[in-house]
Amino acid sequence: IVSTSMNIPLLKSCDIRKRDNQKNNFAVHNLNELVKEDLYIPKIPHRHSFFQILYVSRGAGIHYVDFQEWKIEDGTIFFLSPGQVHDLRFTSKNPEGIMINFNEDFFNDFLSQKDFINSLPVFSKSGKYGFRKVDSCKSELESTIAKILKVIKYDSLYKKKFIQTLVLEIVLM
Repeated sequence: IVSTSMNIPLLKSCDIRKRDNQKNNFAVHNLNELVKEDLYIPKIPHRHSFFQILYVSRGAGIHYVDFQEWKIEDGTIFFLSPGQVHDLRFTSKNPEGIMINFNEDFFNDFLSQKDFINSLPVFSKSGKYGFRKVDSCKSELESTIAKILKVIKYDSLYKKKFIQTLVLEIVLM
């Protein structure tokens, strides 16, 4: 964690380091485990140096993004860009979902347009498209997340490419 001029910490590790301290340009975390074990979700406003997709399949609370309040409820997804200030507060005891973190380089060896991720509306600095209910695409989203969780366990030459494709599918839904 690095302090910023506004005393809002900047989390610099893309994987929000697990206990084994592995670093990577991509990481997936089970939201229920993070909340239950009180791990890696700062209880103060903070920023990241990486992109984050936060999908809450079940849960309630408030998520402040760039000082704007968003209601957390079942089937909500948040897309956070590097530098955005956010503060996640659950009011439900056992939220379920997934947190996907990746840095800007995650797609660079995969896509010909190097700045592609920054051009997507969901990662717009305005935050206008960074939150939504997923009612109409919930089953597709959860199917894609299930595939990511399965592929992570593979020992394959194409594992990273497969995961990149699936994450891209989520941001384009």
